[in-house]
Amino acid sequence: MSTKSKDIDQKEQEDDEMDGHPDNLDQNTMEGGQGSTRLILSIDGGGMRGLIALQLIRYLHDHLGIDLVEKADLVGGTSTGALLTFAKIKGLSYQEIEDTYKSMGKIIFGGFFKKMLNFARYLCFGDMAAYENELQRIFGDGLMGNFHQDHKMFLLTSSLAKDDINYITTIISNYNSKDKDIKLVQGMRATSAAPPYFSSTQFDNKRFVDGGILANNPIVKAKQEADNMYKIGTKLIFVSVGTGHVLNRATSDDSSMSLANTLVNCIANSHSIHKDFKQAVDNNPYISYHRFDVLLDRHIGLDDHSEAAYKAMDQVVKEYLADDKTKEKMDNLKKDLEEMIQPGTTQA
Repeated sequence: MSTKSKDIDQKEQEDDEMDGHPDNLDQNTMEGGQGSTRLILSIDGGGMRGLIALQLIRYLHDHLGIDLVEKADLVGGTSTGALLTFAKIKGLSYQEIEDTYKSMGKIIFGGFFKKMLNFARYLCFGDMAAYENELQRIFGDGLMGNFHQDHKMFLLTSSLAKDDINYITTIISNYNSKDKDIKLVQGMRATSAAPPYFSSTQFDNKRFVDGGILANNPIVKAKQEADNMYKIGTKLIFVSVGTGHVLNRATSDDSSMSLANTLVNCIANSHSIHKDFKQAVDNNPYISYHRFDVLLDRHIGLDDHSEAAYKAMDQVVKEYLADDKTKEKMDNLKKDLEEMIQPGTTQA
């Protein structure tokens, strides 16, 4: 089967699954049902632009009075979205996560000459030894199967099995027994192995690259996981948080940077995935969907840890949060969450 045909088949399958529950699930083993509500949080990938998602999550916490990462029944992230959410559940504060992002940017990427040195050592721009040391510092030797079983967490990566020729979107979670022996550090490496910034990684007889290559916006996979967990009739509140998008961005024709351009285009496609998902679930009475993302006036690189980039991200988030449409969206989400915790709504 050609790559194009495989992509079309996968897209058709995802479209079908957005319409409702798969037919082969045993409702007796699932949670929820009529009268119950579940909150699902999904956070995009985006490298250093994860600071945008972090600021949005922090502001939503202040506005709603609820920490969405800790409150959600199911949390999914791609690349930087996974790092952010897993670090928060691990116990880091949002300020500690922001400080970690900024320190990692300097340590891992540095300036031009450090990137060239990294490329000579690792065939990528990032300092892989420094990155893995930072992941080890945060997550230690913890395993997926032992990670905070009171929170259902998943990350997305792209995997290539030994005898396959195409990468496929792969979920690694703390609730699926097949993933129980995967180290958290391995999972973080797998979801964030973004060429040419980070090298690929291998374990379980598979090669892994960044989840953003195939699913930078994990909302569709979050919906599929929710359909596998919760009974028909469960109301699902989806909150999707982006890392910024740029409209009408021209792609470079430089073939030497084709992998980087592929990843950048995938991130740009996060907005298209959002629009498709919104259209697919708009008329579903059991789904409430909320998307928070900013429009960038210029491209900010996934490895850009400059003060200018930080200021640009801060400014665009402030403008987004001050917009009346954003305030209305936040109020709509607050209303949904208030209904979720009212006595008439059970979490059974």
